[in-house]
Amino acid sequence: MKKLLNSLLVLLMLSGISSCKNDLDPLEAGHNRNSNQKNKPMLKTVRMSFGGDYISESEEPLLRAEDGETFVGINVFYTKKDVDNAEEENYAYGLFKNTSGIKIDLITGYTYRFEASILIEREDKLWENEGRYGQPFQTSNGLSDFYKKDIGSFIYTYEKESKERFYFRQLKSGIAMVDAGSDLSSRYGDVSFPRVKRYYGSIGSFDPSAFENIEIKMEYKCFGLKLVLESIPDNTSLSVRDITNIGNTTDPKYRLVFPANLRLSSSDEQSKTWEGIYSLSNFNDNTHEFKLRFTWYKGNGDPETFDHTFTVEATKKKVLNIKIDGEVNSTKSGNIIFTNLEDELEDDIEDISNIKDDE
Repeated sequence: MKKLLNSLLVLLMLSGISSCKNDLDPLEAGHNRNSNQKNKPMLKTVRMSFGGDYISESEEPLLRAEDGETFVGINVFYTKKDVDNAEEENYAYGLFKNTSGIKIDLITGYTYRFEASILIEREDKLWENEGRYGQPFQTSNGLSDFYKKDIGSFIYTYEKESKERFYFRQLKSGIAMVDAGSDLSSRYGDVSFPRVKRYYGSIGSFDPSAFENIEIKMEYKCFGLKLVLESIPDNTSLSVRDITNIGNTTDPKYRLVFPANLRLSSSDEQSKTWEGIYSLSNFNDNTHEFKLRFTWYKGNGDPETFDHTFTVEATKKKVLNIKIDGEVNSTKSGNIIFTNLEDELEDDIEDISNIKDDE
């Protein structure tokens, strides 16, 4: 653990040298807001909002008690209008902690592409050290370049002469660097299926001269998993682990992380069920197949394993109803029966909005 933290701190110190550059503001480049100058690029302030699965405004906070902070990462790219084969360039990026009141200065004469990802902490908390963040908010300058700018404002990096074209390079990936406490062998690490809420959306060909506001349609990129133990012999219990990538079962990056020491049993109602929400690993895909291994611990101490393969889908909750048919102290094999059900994650989509903008 100490070696890992020391390595991270060294990388962070090295990255501080390069990332302080390229904070060009549109006004510093000579652009102005004078609308009387025809055919000359000028600045226009555009307000951003988020729609689709995500509700960006509400009368009061609706975050659940178990949810943590909200992080909004945004990349902005631009292309010169009326130029054949014009290349897309990096324009700005920024990290925010509130979806309301986000504004950006855009230069007319260009069209813009936006991509955004909203991450809401749950069991897993985003790794942070003195304002520095890892995946998915690492910038483009290599693995050592952790995000370390002020949160709540855009960083403009559109100067064409610059060789450092910063942007968040993992917004479309479900991988997140999290602090998972005792549930990971190392508390800090990149995981492919973090226990957070994630949304992703993009919009292209936006012309600031024609519109005052822009709304990005966000898609919910999470799935739910619920285990329901319908029946099991008394004084026995059931554990679970992900064996989808059998060669990487010790690496949390490639597997579902369950709470430490999770056991299902019939001792009380609370012990019969468990459920959680995970982010998908690849936002290009809305489904993913998993293989879980359930271990039944009998009364005589003999464990018996059962494997089960199933497919999850974004915005859906996969419910596995489990029945174990066997004798407590028998050395003979028992049977495990799974019933696959699906349910919408509507409650989790509807209750994650931020407070209403003060304007």
